[in-house]
Amino acid sequence: MLDRVMNVWQDALAWLLEKVAAGFQALYSAMEAVLGNLRSFCYSVTELFPLSIQA
Repeated sequence: MLDRVMNVWQDALAWLLEKVAAGFQALYSAMEAVLGNLRSFCYSVTELFPLSIQA
């Protein structure tokens, strides 16, 4: 009986860890995409409006 409960608990924990890992991976991918777009946007803005530094 105790072995069965332990197996169910281990299976549930493994499932939960798998879902958490997949969630973090999706979040990482989304943040990578957002930062890539932001970087591209900033680069485009600097190309349109070059800064001139006067000494």
